[in-house]
Amino acid sequence: MSSRLKTSLYLLLSANVGSGEIDTVAYHLSVLKDRFPNGINLLSLFSGIGGAEIALHRLGIRMKNVVSVEISAVSRAVVRTWWEQTNQTGNLYHLADVQELNADRLEHYISTFGGFDLVVGGSP
Repeated sequence: MSSRLKTSLYLLLSANVGSGEIDTVAYHLSVLKDRFPNGINLLSLFSGIGGAEIALHRLGIRMKNVVSVEISAVSRAVVRTWWEQTNQTGNLYHLADVQELNADRLEHYISTFGGFDLVVGGSP
C-alpha cells in the first residue's frame, strides 16, 4: 500500500474518530486510567481500524504492547499509520488471522509481556 493511500486512509479515520462509538468505548474504558498509570498490554481481536486503541489513546492510557488481530490488510494499514502518526511509544504486533493466535503464540506473548491487562474484541 502506498504511503499516499495510507495517509489518505489515516485522514479519513481522523475525520471519523469523533463518532459516538469511540467516545462510548472511551467512556467504558475510562476506569482503567487510574488502575494502569504505567500503561497496559492489550489484546485486540477483530480490531478493525483500531477503535479501542484510539479510545485508550484519547484517555491518555499508554499502550505498552498491542497485539492486534485483523484480517483486513487495509484496516491493518490504517492502524499502523495511526500508530506511527500519533507517536505511540509501545509495540504494535499485527496478526492477520485469529487462527494465528494459537496456544504457543499466546503463551509467548504472555511470557514476554507478563500477560494482557485488557482483551477487547470487535464483531467480525
